[in-house]
Amino acid sequence: MIASKIACIGNMNNNMFNIVRYLRLNGYDATLFLLEDEKEHFHPSKDSFCDSYKNYTVELPWGNAYKLNQFSPDEIRSAIDGYDFFIGCGTAAAYLNKAGIDMDIFVPYGSDFYSAPFFKLVHPKRILKRIVFSSLQSKGILRAKCILIDSSNEIFEQPFKKLNYQGVRLNNGVPMIFFPEYSPEKISKYCGEMSSFKIMDELRSRKKLLIFHHSRHVWKSLSDPISVKRNDRLLRALSELVHKHHLKDIHLITLEYGEDVSSSKELIKELAIEEHVTWLPKMSRKELMAGIMKSDIVAGEFNMSWFSYGVVYEAMVASKPILHYREDSLYKEQYPEMYPMLNAKEVDEIVDRLIESYKNRANMLKIGKSANQWFRQYVVDEPIRVISKLIDTKVQETRQ
Repeated sequence: MIASKIACIGNMNNNMFNIVRYLRLNGYDATLFLLEDEKEHFHPSKDSFCDSYKNYTVELPWGNAYKLNQFSPDEIRSAIDGYDFFIGCGTAAAYLNKAGIDMDIFVPYGSDFYSAPFFKLVHPKRILKRIVFSSLQSKGILRAKCILIDSSNEIFEQPFKKLNYQGVRLNNGVPMIFFPEYSPEKISKYCGEMSSFKIMDELRSRKKLLIFHHSRHVWKSLSDPISVKRNDRLLRALSELVHKHHLKDIHLITLEYGEDVSSSKELIKELAIEEHVTWLPKMSRKELMAGIMKSDIVAGEFNMSWFSYGVVYEAMVASKPILHYREDSLYKEQYPEMYPMLNAKEVDEIVDRLIESYKNRANMLKIGKSANQWFRQYVVDEPIRVISKLIDTKVQETRQ
């Protein structure tokens, strides 16, 4: 390892916070820079049981896509002066490009890659600002030396083709969860008094199979097709399990999170499974992890095939099997082995996977444990090794 100062800019989904923590764990001087308009839900405090993050976190005065014209290149540079390696996500691509700084690694979270670089119609008063931002965002991405991204599906392949990106594509998992933070000991120590933890404890004592489903409820509103989760398929599967297969000790825990929560509640009532569903409020990751630890299975998305997203990795960190849809043929070239899971998309497939899990608890435990080991190898060790090598190589070349 060669001494260097690393700026990790942006924190959507708390991804950068965790990259910073892994780099610091490996001896690097990494700082988290929060953009001006970060979502409160993804503040570092929501993903940590202590406030030590304050020692290496800086709040930037810039970051809003529509305020790009308010900051000069010098003002942007001055906030991150003294750093020699730049990892960014979100609008960091546009702001760094305006400041004449090339990102060493761009780590897209989604819309910052498949939407933001391309102009779309907005409110007339914002059209010019949007044109400028999209132009700088696309240029910033094109000038990034590397893009770190899991192979996912056609949604993430299109921007590579549209932009004609010529840099290095790193097909590695994004280390978006800091697993040392979520040991059973820490969960027990810090989460015992949380109301959600107590609810899970009470359910655990009465139910044989607990399913934790914290994906956003988006299945009826189709304004953004990419965000559709098809949560309704899970609810219909639960109804079949309860009414057709008479499995009365199966229970679903889900969150009041997403634009279709009310529609899901109506469907639950229509399916007569209200007593088999517990709703919890939208919560931080540290609260989520406490709930996941008490569950048997974590349920994700049942619409598009995704290889990875926060729900998937959160399940792995807790050593719980993940139930979601993955089209294996899309990813067979990326990893020598794919993580074990419960693969389902349609209602009948979800029913089958849950019956198998209900009957064979030992297999559930085996899948969860193996997935945890896979996460540590392919989502933490390998990506951090790759990032570390890039940092060391750049610093070495700069000093020659």
